This record gives sequence, structure tokens and C-alpha cells, in this order.
Amino acid sequence: MTGEVPVRTSLSQRASSIQRLFRSTVTSSDRSVISQFLHDAEMEIKSSQIEIHRLKSAILSLEHKRDGLKKTAAKYRSLLSPVHRVPPEILRCILGFACQENQLKLPSKVIPVFAISATCGRWRDIALSMPSLWSHIRIDLRDWKKDHHILAYLIQLFLDRSKSSPLTLELHFGLANSAPYKPCLALLIQQSSRWRSLSLWEIDRADLSSDLFRPIRGDLPLLEELDISGTPGHDADQFHCDLFSVCPKLSTLCIQAGIPIAYTCDLPWSQVKTLQLYQALAFDALPVIALCQNIDHLELLSIGNEEDLILPVYQGDPIISAFQKLSITEVMQDKDVSCIFQHLTLRHLTELHICGSSVSGGPSAVWKQWDEAVFMNFLVRSSCSITSLTLVWVPMSDEQLIRLLECMPHLKMLTLEEYPAKLKSENQIITLNLLKSLFVDHEHTDGLFLPRLINLKLLVHADSLDEQALVEAIMSRWNPDTTYASEIGIDCLKTVDIILLENKEDLIDRLTNKLRWMGDAGGRVTIVESMDEEEDQEGGEEENNDSDEYADNA
Repeated sequence: MTGEVPVRTSLSQRASSIQRLFRSTVTSSDRSVISQFLHDAEMEIKSSQIEIHRLKSAILSLEHKRDGLKKTAAKYRSLLSPVHRVPPEILRCILGFACQENQLKLPSKVIPVFAISATCGRWRDIALSMPSLWSHIRIDLRDWKKDHHILAYLIQLFLDRSKSSPLTLELHFGLANSAPYKPCLALLIQQSSRWRSLSLWEIDRADLSSDLFRPIRGDLPLLEELDISGTPGHDADQFHCDLFSVCPKLSTLCIQAGIPIAYTCDLPWSQVKTLQLYQALAFDALPVIALCQNIDHLELLSIGNEEDLILPVYQGDPIISAFQKLSITEVMQDKDVSCIFQHLTLRHLTELHICGSSVSGGPSAVWKQWDEAVFMNFLVRSSCSITSLTLVWVPMSDEQLIRLLECMPHLKMLTLEEYPAKLKSENQIITLNLLKSLFVDHEHTDGLFLPRLINLKLLVHADSLDEQALVEAIMSRWNPDTTYASEIGIDCLKTVDIILLENKEDLIDRLTNKLRWMGDAGGRVTIVESMDEEEDQEGGEEENNDSDEYADNA
């Protein structure tokens, strides 16, 4: 008889036979069967566990492969985004706008050029290849009460990466003691030959007269723009500054009139083409204006004082100047504006911008009264041909405005903005009377009102706007036939911007439908609701205790 290998039944079949033993006595032979079953079951469990581990390993490997492909696909998918189709020269231009103010502060990742260079490899390469991105440096010394070595490192980094590009430098001293910052300032002063634009805000006279700044005298060959303000004081006679007496390219000067530095700095006044005076009274501003006989553009910012104080009266000679553009913004007192126009004669004036004061981005009714007589005398005395006029938050009536515009027959561009709703009673000038004056009667063309007007922008209250009168005035000035326009003596109105100070969607729709023809015929018509600009309010910055953080972004 040949030996045969017994066929072992499956564990599940053997388990069924063993199951019955729970209802009977387990014999010794049964015990051996049970032991063999348990041994075989343990072996099967180990085999199954090994297979499970093998499959888990395969799954884990597949998951890693999948996740890696996901990340790779997401990274490569970004190459299809529009920004990667932007040519490098255009991208450089965009990044240049973003880096016009690199304020050195901690954490350094908030510095625009650092944020750009940390975006991606391409942007970093572009940032490092553009010295101009690193040539704008702004420092507020009050942000650096400690960690001066970090500030010095950042300054040197910007100077190195800007290479030979002209520098735009803004330093805000803020009444801070400059002694701890001398090593940092010395790094910048060593590069004074590269300064193109320099702003020194709230700098103490002692700093300007110190040996620290002495090397810049005569070493400012590229300086075109200078903005300087100092600290108040009454010892101007004891101080003299000639650091900026030799600046062959200086053409733009921004200075705080009334501060002793304005009178004690030797400046090349005859070179100045653009003069900005801020936070000044007319008594202080007029003597500075008299020094600049060759300016093209005068800008007066924050003229007057909110407090109704008894101040000195300007006793100087009338000023006759040839500048063409005059901007007066942030008017705080009507008497200061009146004093300016009372003593100025501007025969070549073509652009005039006047804006009332604002508080937190909105108008403030500090300026109470428009001195019509003084301004009319100014126009008659100057005999100027104003072609562009902007009046924002000016406290005048519609009758006063009409009389003013009647004296400007050469006006081409007119911008009018009323006060917002909470103050609209102070300045509601875009009325039916004004719109009727703008209407052109083609049968009676003698003494036309604003015959050269081609650009009209109105910021007006929707609830007081006469819709029909506005449409008729615009339609009456649409005359693209140059021959006929020449015959009647009126130019064609080409651009109209109507900005409503309240949300009136129905009015916007009606005006748009009524004036759509003008856009189809080649003109430009914009009718929108005013969008209030929200000012960014930065909270207190958390102090960064990690002194090495700056190196990660550098």
C-alpha cells in the first residue's frame, strides 16, 4: 500500500467540527485536533498580517507618489496663470510701482521688495536684477529704538543691491535723539552723490549743523527733489545751514514755511520749478514764494490754522510771478486764502486747484466763507487765461460760482465737488441755475458761457440734481462738426464724468440711457456712484524679539 499525504481541510471547515465541542466533553483526541487548529490559525494570521503589511506599504508608496504628483501638478499649473504670460519688462514696471516706498522696519518681511523677492524664484531673480527696486529707502527712527545693528545691516543691503541707481531717501527723525543712529546715517551720507530725492522730516537744527551731515555739502550732484521740515524754535538767528546751497539739479522743493529752517537754509531758490509749502500761514508762505521767481507750479498744503488766533499781517510787496499751476489744498482759514490771492499777481496762470480741509479723508467745514471780491480782483489784476479749474469743498454759492466762471472764457476742464451729505448745506453749487448757465442756446450765441469747455466732471448730490437740466446742458454742448462749432464759437464737449454722492441706481440707469448716444458717437461719458475710500488704520505693531529674522528675508 503506497503512502498518501492526507489532505488538510480548510480552517473554516475544521472550525465547524470543533464548534460542536462547546456542547460536549472534550477528549484527549479532541484536544490534539484543537491544538493543531490553533497552530494552523496562528500561521494563517501571520501570513495574512504579512500580506496586509505588504499591501499597506504598496498603498503608502502610491499615496506618496500621488501627493507628490499633486504638488508638482499644482506648481506647474501655476505656470498657466496670466501672470506668467506677462513679459519681464512689464513685470519690472509693475514691481517698480510696488517698491516706491520701502520702509525699513521689523519684521522685515513687510518691506515690499523683500515680499516680492520671497514670492517665487522668478520674482526673486527679477528683484535682484533691478537695482532701482532697492533704491527707495524710508526710515522712521522711532521704529528703531533698539536693534540698531539690524538697521545698519538693512541699509547696507539696500545700498549694495541698488548698486549705482539714484537714491530716493526719506528720513523721519520725529524728534528722536539721532546720536544712537549715527553709524546708520553715516552709511547713507557716504552715498550722498547718489541722492536723487531727499526728505528730512522733523529734523533738529542741531543735527543739520553737526559734523555728521557736513560731508554732503557740495556732494549732491543728482539731487532733484528736497523735502525738509524742522522743529519749532525761536533761535533762528543763531543757526545757519548751507548744506544745500550747491545742488545743480534741484528743481522741486517741499518745505514747511514758518519753521526756522525755512529761513536759515541757503537754497538755490532761482532753480526751483515746483514749490510745495505745507502747514503754513499766509504770513509765512508769501515771503518764501517771493524768493522763487522761476517756479512753474506752486502747491500750498494745509494753509491756515484751525484756531482763530490773531496773527501778524503780511506787509511785504505784491508778488508777481510767472508760474502756471496753483494748487491750494487743506484750507483751514478763509483769511489765509484771501491773503494769498490779495498779494499774488499771476499773469501766466492756466491751472487752478482749490480744495477745502479734510478730516480723516472727509471734508471739514472749517473754511466758512468764500471771499469773492478778493478773488475777482485777483483775476482782473492777473489777466490770466485759466484753462483748468478744480473746486473741491469750496464754501461758495451757485451764484458766486457762475460769476466766477463767467470770468474764465478760456476754461477747458472743469471739476466741481460738493460737500458730502452731512455737510451739503454748506456747499451745494451744482444747482438748476448752474446747469441752465451751462446750456447753450444755438440761436443766441453772443456772450457764451464757457465756450471752450471740453471736459466736465461733477461730484454732486443725487437728490438735488436736476436730471433733465443736466442732460439738456450736455446735449447742447455736443457739436462734433468743427466747421459749425467754429461758426457759433463753442467747442464740443468731449468728456463728461458724473459721480453721485449717494446711492441712486435708478438715476444712474436713467442718465446712462439718456447719454448713451454720446459714447456711441465718440465721446466719453461716465456715470457712477461715489466710492468712499477707507483709510487703512494700522494698529500698534508687535515688537519682534527675534533679532535674526531679518536675515531669512535678506
